[in-house]
Amino acid sequence: MLVQVQGVVAEYEREKIVERCRRGKLHLARRGAVSVLGAAPYGYRYVPATGRRVAPGAVQRFNWKRRRWCAIFSNGSASNA
Repeated sequence: MLVQVQGVVAEYEREKIVERCRRGKLHLARRGAVSVLGAAPYGYRYVPATGRRVAPGAVQRFNWKRRRWCAIFSNGSASNA
C-alpha cells in the first residue's frame, strides 16, 4: 500500500511541475521574451532583433532566386513586346 501512495504522490507532483512549466512558458511567450519552441529548430538560428527563425543560407538563396526570376521575366517580356 505504501508503494501505491508513493506512486499517487509522484504522479501528482509531476502534474504540478508540468503545469508550472507550461504556465511559465506561456507567460514568457505572451511577453515576447522567448520563442514558444524554446530554441530554434536544428539547422536554424534565432534572430533576436526580429524574433524570427532564419536558416543560415535562406536569405541568400531567396535573393539569388528573386534576382534570377526578375531577370528571366524582364527579358521574356521585353522579347515578347
